[in-house]
Amino acid sequence: ERERYLSPEWIGLEPATPDSSGSASLKTDAGLLSVHLTLAGDTIKAIYITGDFFADEAAVAAMERSLRWHPAAQEAVQKTLTTLAQHEGVALPHIPPDVVARAIEMASDAAKRQESAALAKGCFVNP
Repeated sequence: ERERYLSPEWIGLEPATPDSSGSASLKTDAGLLSVHLTLAGDTIKAIYITGDFFADEAAVAAMERSLRWHPAAQEAVQKTLTTLAQHEGVALPHIPPDVVARAIEMASDAAKRQESAALAKGCFVNP
C-alpha cells in the first residue's frame, strides 16, 4: 500500500472538490475577531481564529482543532462551540459562541463567493 501513496499518479491526483478560502473580521465587545478558513466543499478543512482580544492560546487551539473537517453550516458550528463552552470550558472570554459562529459563517460565505467568482471567470476566458 505504501507504493500506492508514493506513486506519481497518487501524488499528482487532483482533489474531487477544489479548496476555497475566505476570511472575515467582526468587531466584538472583547475586540476584533478575525477568522481565516479553507473549505473543501461545505467542510472546514482548516481554520485560524485571531484577533486583538485576550484569550488562552490553548482555548483558541482547541476551538480550531474541533472545527477542522467539520461542516461549515452555522448551526453545526454554533452547536460545537456551545458544547465546547458548556462541557469543556473552552471559549473566548466575552465573545459568545454564536458571535464566533457568525464570524465563521461570514468567512465561509467569502470562500464560497471566491469559488463562485473563479468558476464564473472560467467560462469567459480567451486562451
